Amino acid sequence: MRVYYHQSEVKRKSKGASVALPAPQRQLLITQKLLWAQVQLQKASLLVARGSENGINLYFSAFQIVQRAASMLQDVLGPESPKVAAALRDMGQVQALRGCFRDALDIYKRALRIQTRATGYDGYAANARVADIMHRMAEIKIVLGKHRWYFVLHKSGR
Repeated sequence: MRVYYHQSEVKRKSKGASVALPAPQRQLLITQKLLWAQVQLQKASLLVARGSENGINLYFSAFQIVQRAASMLQDVLGPESPKVAAALRDMGQVQALRGCFRDALDIYKRALRIQTRATGYDGYAANARVADIMHRMAEIKIVLGKHRWYFVLHKSGR
């Protein structure tokens, strides 16, 4: 499914100045952009599931698709939206699959910052999305060797 935009739908020009669209048309355009981003994210997940095809690594293509969808969501919903955080989480996952662990960790940090602001700072244990991002960050830190093992010693009373 493709969503096409005509320049006259995006903004109307009158003597070099742009005029805002009426509310119903603006809402329709926003809905179309959100739908386009969802379709792109699904397309990227299909590419990640296939992994490679005819010896061609599909992760780079998936990363580009997720990156475009995340920027579209950021333009439509703003940089602090939980949907942007979800797209960033997907982008970090693709980067980790590509082997770009440091980039993936940076992307996960940004996604975690957005998600914690959306759910509240005391929602670490209560929110599954925050826990998922933190888990993925921990996995990457283990791969990079930037982890610390904390052992809790329990006294058994013997």
